[in-house]
Amino acid sequence: MEEANIQLLLKQQLDQLLTTLGFTPEAKQAGNAAYYLERLAQYVSNLGADEPMVASIWLQEDLEAIVKQSLERDKSRQIFNQIDHAHDANIGINWEVLSYALDQN
Repeated sequence: MEEANIQLLLKQQLDQLLTTLGFTPEAKQAGNAAYYLERLAQYVSNLGADEPMVASIWLQEDLEAIVKQSLERDKSRQIFNQIDHAHDANIGINWEVLSYALDQN
């Protein structure tokens, strides 16, 4: 398949995904996979799949590894939402940031 056709197909699929995510309430609030998926899909749809970027993904299991117990999904969402909105971009998101956010909740 030609590169141009692949890019067109990718754009169509991303647009369909964005339409679906538009009906997903979780896509409206940071701390949910749908929120970040929508942001990434919009970025790639607008700029292309070869656009330079870097990302780091933290999951509920990372929080649970710190507290050494299961957490309720709503609690994890709340913590990730807080981190997304309040972390220092000069420091980034790391184990210490996760630990601090857990201590504050």
